Amino acid sequence: MQKNKTLLNGFFAAALFFIWKMFVLFIGKQHDWLASFPGGPLLLLTGIFIFLSIVRSSTPEASFTDDFKSGARTALSAAILAGLFVYVYYAFFDPEFMPIRIQQNIENARNSGVSEDDLLKAEEDMQKFFAPFTYSTLTVSATAFFGMAFSLIVSGLKRAFKVL
Repeated sequence: MQKNKTLLNGFFAAALFFIWKMFVLFIGKQHDWLASFPGGPLLLLTGIFIFLSIVRSSTPEASFTDDFKSGARTALSAAILAGLFVYVYYAFFDPEFMPIRIQQNIENARNSGVSEDDLLKAEEDMQKFFAPFTYSTLTVSATAFFGMAFSLIVSGLKRAFKVL
């Protein structure tokens, strides 16, 4: 039963992140807020739910490994679902976000004096980077890495200080 709770915590983190992205889209601030640090809310929500998984879903006599696994399950389920949500968001709900970001970057480079040949190469590279699949892949890997590291830290702190 505890494993299901930790997986569900990851689902809640990813779902709340998707709701946040949809809210930002709804109020029209996606080009202001999402361009700066798009993963910030996801990492915050994942961290909160990892903490809850380790502190509330594990027993007091659980080992360091058990606590780490609780947090890791939450992190990985959040990462996979958030990656899926990011793909759906950029492919279907806000498909013009990526081309606008590419154009903004090209204009910034042009204004700073970059040659036309370099601009063409940069635009080609950005077409590959600013794609829903690439963004969702980066979301999965970054969230999983952050979640594993945070799970390791919280599990260690729980053992070191025995206050959680």
